[in-house]
Amino acid sequence: MAGTDKAAELYAFVKEYAQLKLEAETKRYESLIQQASNMQAAFSFSTAALFMVAAIVIEYRGKLSLTYFLWMFASITFFLMLSLFFSASAQSRGQIKDFADVGEFRKFVEDHYTAYFSQAQRDKAIAEQIEKVQLSASQKNDEMACKIRWSMRFFYIALGLSACWFVISVWILYH
Repeated sequence: MAGTDKAAELYAFVKEYAQLKLEAETKRYESLIQQASNMQAAFSFSTAALFMVAAIVIEYRGKLSLTYFLWMFASITFFLMLSLFFSASAQSRGQIKDFADVGEFRKFVEDHYTAYFSQAQRDKAIAEQIEKVQLSASQKNDEMACKIRWSMRFFYIALGLSACWFVISVWILYH
């Protein structure tokens, strides 16, 4: 009897850990979704500002050609669009494993009821199910985080290009 008590304690511990890990992945997912939304908001503000500035600088362009402005705004917009693409694709949850439906689970337990008499076996089965869902969620979260990093990189490139084009434009105008 002492062996089954120890097994029950151990599998209860494993089940508790599995639940904690799944909760952490769920919180990570929510955080990643928020980051992707923030990147989309940054894209919106930046694009609006870019095209407001475009109208003003084209009107007062001085000796700068329209072709110059086309290249300038196209290059910045290109990287902003890449940023938007990656932040939007990060929000696509895609296919992850989920827990079995209640009906399937009930049928499985009914068909194998003798294996679930002990608390240890029940905790082990739940921990195994949580493990599959958590691993799938973790992999998907890693993909989302990678896409968000790319979105941020492209956004920073667009900001850097904006600064470079500004410096070049000022230099051309005053030299």
